[in-house]
Amino acid sequence: MSYEDCKDGFDPDQACDVYNKTSTNAESWNASSLGTKIQTSDSRFLLHTPYLTWSPAGGPNGTLIVSGPRVVSGNDGALTVLPESGHVLFINKNLGVGAWKEITTAVTTDTTGGYDAGETACAGYSSPLLGATSEASFFMMAGVHVATGKCETDFATANLPNFTG
Repeated sequence: MSYEDCKDGFDPDQACDVYNKTSTNAESWNASSLGTKIQTSDSRFLLHTPYLTWSPAGGPNGTLIVSGPRVVSGNDGALTVLPESGHVLFINKNLGVGAWKEITTAVTTDTTGGYDAGETACAGYSSPLLGATSEASFFMMAGVHVATGKCETDFATANLPNFTG
């Protein structure tokens, strides 16, 4: 599973890291362990409302694909929002173990907005993903801003890239 962990005492725009957690027993998740932060080898990671899916494509373990509206670097309370936010997903071909890699999203979003009054926060939040069962493609839906200041849901498919590791 994937989830966000928002740290108490920090602005939620600065401290809601995305984690991956597995269990061999669906009734026991070891509440004392956060699992593993979903991050790249150079410590870029996702913030907010992840959505995780699995595709059988990509090797013996398939490919995990996770969405999150913001890609950041830095420490809680002093994060830098990176320009690829809203343009990438993270993937891992080792059942979530080790570094994740960025791939281009099927739906591009503008991830501005947040938790403050008057800010529209739909873009890219909890963007559903579905891996195809017979090919290396995936389906994505995402909230996007429209000119009226409201949000709509866009959708598209894309192919998983070939990579090792």
